[in-house]
Amino acid sequence: MNLRVLAANAPCAKAEKASIVEVDASQVLSARLPNSTPADNTVLKNERVLIISMGMRPTAGYLLNLASARAPLNGPVLNIPIVWREPAAGSMVAQVITQPCLMLAVEKGEYSEVRAMDQNGVERARLAL
Repeated sequence: MNLRVLAANAPCAKAEKASIVEVDASQVLSARLPNSTPADNTVLKNERVLIISMGMRPTAGYLLNLASARAPLNGPVLNIPIVWREPAAGSMVAQVITQPCLMLAVEKGEYSEVRAMDQNGVERARLAL
């Protein structure tokens, strides 16, 4: 399945812990692109908008990125490849609450569950659709 990043590491989520949520594509489009065209609406009509969040983190230095523009579909499960970075133990970082997240446009398909899988194969979040 094809993936597109709509926003990265911006304040796009208010989750306390790691999570995936689906949001209304039309609201995202109007919020991001006030002068959107009918073509923009058609694109998002064929996609889901998902937000993957690391949740609240106590310091700076956390980062969430998309590892690939393609997500493998394993039966009913869509595995979104992410890069999940945390500051090294003992590193000097700003003491500020952060909530790193990714807002993605994901191709609609025959899947009933979405998982965020990090670079080490660890499941970081899951959403049943």
